[in-house]
Amino acid sequence: MQSVAEVIQITAARREIAALDSLPGLKEYFDRTSALRHYAKGARKDRDLQNDIAEAMVRAAWKAGGLLREVERGKPGPHKDRSQTVTYFGDVLKLAKLDHMTAHRWQVISHIPEDRLEQFFAGVRDNGKATITMAAAYKLGKQFLPDPGIGAVGEDYELYLSDISKGTKEIKDASVDVIITDPPYPEDFLPVFSDLSKVAARVLRPGGACLVMSGQSFLPDVIGRLSEHLNYHWMLGYLTPGGQSVQLWDRHVNTFWKPVLWFVKGEYDGRWTGDVFKSDINDNDKRFHEWGQSESGMARLVEAFSQETETVLDPFLGGGATALAALTRNRRFIGADISQEAIDTTLRRLEAIHGLEAA
Repeated sequence: MQSVAEVIQITAARREIAALDSLPGLKEYFDRTSALRHYAKGARKDRDLQNDIAEAMVRAAWKAGGLLREVERGKPGPHKDRSQTVTYFGDVLKLAKLDHMTAHRWQVISHIPEDRLEQFFAGVRDNGKATITMAAAYKLGKQFLPDPGIGAVGEDYELYLSDISKGTKEIKDASVDVIITDPPYPEDFLPVFSDLSKVAARVLRPGGACLVMSGQSFLPDVIGRLSEHLNYHWMLGYLTPGGQSVQLWDRHVNTFWKPVLWFVKGEYDGRWTGDVFKSDINDNDKRFHEWGQSESGMARLVEAFSQETETVLDPFLGGGATALAALTRNRRFIGADISQEAIDTTLRRLEAIHGLEAA
């Protein structure tokens, strides 16, 4: 039986990777070297050998990520009518047995310029005590993302690493049917409601609704800021029943509801609806973000204010509750957040609903 050293030599690995020109081939190679790396690490093989294997993995991911970006550039624009949207990208991932999370990470790694990638490998080896890892390559790749940064794009969703104060320019004008979002409530974050108003006025279609959850402490300021570029329409009551009420010590209040401020671009042209919504009892879901909302409550807003195939935007993605609520109800979804962790968390949750294992 061949030893690990005979199976994986970095020079030979480079030649083999260079010869591979398909995602399935690169994915198979990556899986094979990944298994070898686990073996080498468990068997306490020498550091140079472990780095040879890890370098081969990163090189395969780097090349595969470039192919994935080519696929993305060749697909129809994400804002075309849903009936015209092909599933080519998803089909490519299925053929390669590749989940969206891994595809996203490989795309990020592929942004590393080739000369900088070689410097990365050499720098780790020169250190003498460090090891090459996919995590370090992913971190390096994020430094070379274009501004605004990519997040991830699937058949029915787009996620962007983006700062709303800079305009979230990657979202096209008049491309969104409804915004459903939950910005941060503390006083220091009040300026984001002005930013949201400006972005919403640009990306919403005429007559589109912008539904904004808010705390009550600074409600007059929030309404004033949202009114800068949008028209006030109504205030909804959002009930949060159960024993997990928020305690506002400075106001001496236990709160079991919050406002959802309903603003519109122009004149509202949607369906009739009631003005009281609620989450399920004790569905105060903070597992994915410290300010996370329940999927049950967000789902009720999605169903009331959008129809199937329409596009829902949440520019404060957080833990991804709005994303799940929209996608599981056959809406398109666009999400943005200033935090890479929010993008990654949402991707993991999306993988879970498709029965895939996140990388």
